[in-house]
Amino acid sequence: MQKTGRKSPGRTTARVAVAAVAVLLGAGCSVNVSSGGSVGKDEVAKQAKTALGEQVGQEPDSVTCEDDLKAEKGATVRCQLAADGEQYGVTVTAKSVTGGTVQMDFKVDDAPGG
Repeated sequence: MQKTGRKSPGRTTARVAVAAVAVLLGAGCSVNVSSGGSVGKDEVAKQAKTALGEQVGQEPDSVTCEDDLKAEKGATVRCQLAADGEQYGVTVTAKSVTGGTVQMDFKVDDAPGG
């Protein structure tokens, strides 16, 4: 039996969905933190996974972040998203910090490899 070189429709759909996230994710999410604190890396990963899932209709397999996100406007942290056997880098940015609430934006890299 000869392979046709075609990829399964589910695999293609997942890749398209992950690629679409880079364009669609502008809304972000909010997390409450103590004044002058940070958002823990596990919480950042949880929020990223949920937000990405809401945007594309399917959560990634996992999201892990390197460090906590400082509760300062413009602060960033890098995370790794795993979806359908591929790894994508994600940049999480503290868009605003108001009264102990951090508004985060997520930007998925255009290509796998993170």
